[in-house]
Amino acid sequence: MRHRHPFFLWILATLTVAGGLGASEPAPPLKKPVPHVVAAALLAGGGQLPSPRRQEIPPGGLEPAGISWDLDRDSVRRKDSSTYLASDRFLYASAAYPMAATLALGGSGDLRTAGVLTQAEASLLASGVTALIKVAASRPRPYTYVPIETRTDEGSLWVPSEGTYESFPSGHATLAWASTVSGAMFLARSRPDLPPAEHAAHGFLCGLIATTTALLRVEGGAHFPTDVIAGSAIGAGIGFTVPLVQVAGRPGSGKATRWSLAGVAAGTVAALLVSPTTSPF
Repeated sequence: MRHRHPFFLWILATLTVAGGLGASEPAPPLKKPVPHVVAAALLAGGGQLPSPRRQEIPPGGLEPAGISWDLDRDSVRRKDSSTYLASDRFLYASAAYPMAATLALGGSGDLRTAGVLTQAEASLLASGVTALIKVAASRPRPYTYVPIETRTDEGSLWVPSEGTYESFPSGHATLAWASTVSGAMFLARSRPDLPPAEHAAHGFLCGLIATTTALLRVEGGAHFPTDVIAGSAIGAGIGFTVPLVQVAGRPGSGKATRWSLAGVAAGTVAALLVSPTTSPF
């Protein structure tokens, strides 16, 4: 399959963990079977479709005048390939932290299993949607707009590769937001009995990690700001919707959700404020 990402290893790991959790109480709050088949079909289909708009990258780079947004044109000058690996680390954190929170605070074994599966479903669905859009958009990455002699070989995205025309939307941003928001939403709907401060703190860390992941992709020259903005919106939308559809809210879940989302918003703002070199704003 053409579209690959190490994040899929985490999805397999979460399913393994979920299968091994014991059940101390019955009836996890899943409303219907998790549609893994639909998500997998999106992922497989997106990975196999041919790209409709690819061209050879000239030695001098593509013409920056072809970039529509000033915000994106300015970001071409931001290049720090060392952040490429840092964005991967934050991506893994965006998967590991919500899962750890679910295992620690989820309650019964069945409830924890449902939380891990919900997060895995949101991540898999986000992967499939992203793969389809990447192929349809076939947008060249920022490094294709600079002369070849100014590029480096630090990180696979700095040399022509399969992913050269997979800039929009950012897969890292989509997956990070889908994973963190689905984790936050699951706890809000399944454990509204937790103190509001815990929901807010959990949401804060989720927003902080996801936003930092997205910003590092811009700093590393792997994506334009609009790539990560779109990816963040798609991922957050999926992360919010999957638990809403799949998890039966318990009394007080509305209030817990508001506290959690307020925390996510605060974490997002904090990441933008403390990362001025990576913030596209």
